[in-house]
Amino acid sequence: MTSINRITPITALLLLVPALALAMCTYEDIQLFESAVGKTKYCEYKGMKILVGARFKDFDECMYVKCKAKSLVKCGFGKKLGIMLPPTGCKTAFHGCFVKIIQDPDSKTKCPVISP
Repeated sequence: MTSINRITPITALLLLVPALALAMCTYEDIQLFESAVGKTKYCEYKGMKILVGARFKDFDECMYVKCKAKSLVKCGFGKKLGIMLPPTGCKTAFHGCFVKIIQDPDSKTKCPVISP
């Protein structure tokens, strides 16, 4: 494979910079639970109570979720990272949250291979 058809991780990151700029994160207010023994801050996500400092990936929604001291932060990853425009003659294919660049069947263009 020639270097033209192979993209290094740094080049792949540079190609995704426009997508990263368009990626969306949302913020929601933190909740406060008060009881006889004190107050506890928490975030609520899909009906679950999450303690401050907890973080995880929701692969059903392709969202990275983090409960911070002042807000719940939800950012898209994979196919919800942002707008991805593949090179001419290529298209995007999704497998769960993951994105692959594949050759458009109507094109003879070789698509770049992104490897770790």
